[in-house]
Amino acid sequence: MSALLLTLYTHLKRELLTLCRASGLSLRPVLYVHSDVQKRNDVQFLEYVSSAWEEEWRRNILTYQEAPCTHMVSKMGADFSETFLTFVKRIKEYNTSEHSYSQPNKAVSYFVYRMGSTEVKVVIEPLVGFFRHPYALCPPAGKAKAPLLDLSYIIFRGMPIELFRSMYPGRKYLLDLGINGPDRSLAWFDRVYHASGIDFDEIWAWDLRQFDPTMFWNNVPDSIYSKIHLINVRVGDDVTHIGHPFQIIKSLFQKGDYVALKLDIDSPGFEQVLADHVLQDEELHDKIADFYYEKHFGAPGFPHHGIAAHGSPQDMSSVMEFFTALRKRGIRAHYWV
Repeated sequence: MSALLLTLYTHLKRELLTLCRASGLSLRPVLYVHSDVQKRNDVQFLEYVSSAWEEEWRRNILTYQEAPCTHMVSKMGADFSETFLTFVKRIKEYNTSEHSYSQPNKAVSYFVYRMGSTEVKVVIEPLVGFFRHPYALCPPAGKAKAPLLDLSYIIFRGMPIELFRSMYPGRKYLLDLGINGPDRSLAWFDRVYHASGIDFDEIWAWDLRQFDPTMFWNNVPDSIYSKIHLINVRVGDDVTHIGHPFQIIKSLFQKGDYVALKLDIDSPGFEQVLADHVLQDEELHDKIADFYYEKHFGAPGFPHHGIAAHGSPQDMSSVMEFFTALRKRGIRAHYWV
């Protein structure tokens, strides 16, 4: 879609929405859900609780980042890694068991929410090591090395499906900034969410690369073919523009909706500007449920971002600080690879 057509499309959509609202009409489909799960207003974020493993890394990050592998393969690191990966395997095998999620161990971090008079926990992977699969770069003795881009460590739905549906009875949105083609991250999100009982109603996809339309649509998975809005232009600088992803989130979102945002546009400086806005814009905090983002950094044994291993402000401590700040605002921030 050209920039001109995108501008025309968003203008017409805004005018139509304004007309419908003035007439008391709605363009949104009517959702018939059980009365017990309609009250999204009853859900309140209370706190983020980091695991004992994450706290160990946070307290010692300035020391640990000088030799990350040493601490990942230590007896304590190896034990925590195995405990965490065992937990992830268990909840994926028994993803309908509420008990599996409600009993996080010392390796797993979690969020606390209040739903009515009940407090519930939503688990998430801890912020430790290189912020990816524990075995990706320096596995402990006797353990196989995981691929660098292994995403199996991400706990993208850290609650039973029944609880997810209660928290998010509305529409499900994915905004993917930097899709890199029709069969990369789009296909991954579709596959893992569907396997977990979640299907997106709409998918908004951005990429600066100009795709051949025939090639693109011939390779889009059938399951999401009719759900995609392809925005084949660069994400803009003006976060107030009606076509900007953040404004689209604000215009689409209603209480009870679920929004997942992925940011990976291969421009680290601009990515950080956008990520900083997510952190600073309070209006987005209760709208974005899960945020997938790869913040670039340098560290010994980690040359993959092209940043100096020592002396750069873009170090492991900066990643720890930034993702912790997001999580403390109620955003389930995951380190994307």
